[in-house]
Amino acid sequence: MTQIIWEGELIVGNHGSNGRRSAPVFPEFSICWLEEELDEKLETREQDTFIVPEKVKEDLKSIFSYWRGKTVYDKYRAMLPDDTKKARDAYMFTRDLFERFGYGHTAYDIPKLLKVGLKGIKEEINEKLLDLDLTTNEGLDKKIFYEAALICCDAVIDYCKRYSKTALDLAAKEKDPVRKKELEKIADVCAWVPENPARDIWDAIQVVAFMQLIIQTETNGDSVSPGRLDQYFYPYYKKDIEEGRYTKEQVQELLDCLWIKINEIVKVQDSESVYIHPGFPLTPNVTIGGLTPEGEDATNELSFLMLNSQEHIRLTNPQFTVRVHESTPNEFKLRVAEVVKLGTGMPAIFGDERCMEAIQRTFPDIPIERVRDNWRLVQCSTCCRPCLK
Repeated sequence: MTQIIWEGELIVGNHGSNGRRSAPVFPEFSICWLEEELDEKLETREQDTFIVPEKVKEDLKSIFSYWRGKTVYDKYRAMLPDDTKKARDAYMFTRDLFERFGYGHTAYDIPKLLKVGLKGIKEEINEKLLDLDLTTNEGLDKKIFYEAALICCDAVIDYCKRYSKTALDLAAKEKDPVRKKELEKIADVCAWVPENPARDIWDAIQVVAFMQLIIQTETNGDSVSPGRLDQYFYPYYKKDIEEGRYTKEQVQELLDCLWIKINEIVKVQDSESVYIHPGFPLTPNVTIGGLTPEGEDATNELSFLMLNSQEHIRLTNPQFTVRVHESTPNEFKLRVAEVVKLGTGMPAIFGDERCMEAIQRTFPDIPIERVRDNWRLVQCSTCCRPCLK
């Protein structure tokens, strides 16, 4: 994949070379709509337009014949009863967001990634490989899965390290000493994470930027949600501030960069889906506030800095949610109200007590400490649902 570090940015990662909001194409999901819309409609429709270079059009047209009849959408349509097809085609209902694209709706384990890195996950996989009973079908199936997981981990590590080389190449040519130092820092960060455990807040933020991009590249879904970032990042922030590694203002800039970076991730969809879900609706959800596992208020300095990022950036992503409860500080609630007043529709506000009650009704055996610590939102502010990891 083409890798670009844009001028002045501190947090890196991109989908393509045709601009900061380039979108990859996933022919394995569906190709029929792209055949119909590629030449004219993508560039002229009223919403979510894409400019497609002629070389890209030629490349896509060259693979259409191969994918006809082989896509997920083709197989799905073949499974539908005739009366369901008629109702669907008459537009009595639509599942187009998921018929022709990936599902997503993932709240992945950021704390583990930050704590052990992909190197630690690979070690865990290798231990499981050693314990397999290869005389059983189940053991053989697991072996294939674990080996595939190792390949994926190595691919992610290689991909991110390439950004380190890109940054070093740019640093070697850079005349501005301030930007040169920034590029050298970016190179150091990308050489280290996500392979290794995060060392500081910059590492941690870059891990999330990379994983948002990579999971999107893998799944072509929606709502790949990083969750409780004020909680996941706080130990690194606290240590960095205490040791004088970064200032509060520097961390604020890095968070603002993450907000921008999340907005760069878009997907290209057919016009029917865009009609129902306009505005490049990737809906990755950041959740702040809430409770600690012990039941104490979890609001911290990063909760306020992330509200600042919403105030500074004011774009549609990330979807942004606040967990509030009876002990949420008034100062925090007032700041939330000030940001809501800006008119972006965010942050959305969810009541901890009612959401946790709903989770416990559905999963009565899960300890309350885990519910408090792990529930976060995975969808957009208008159709959010609590998710427990």
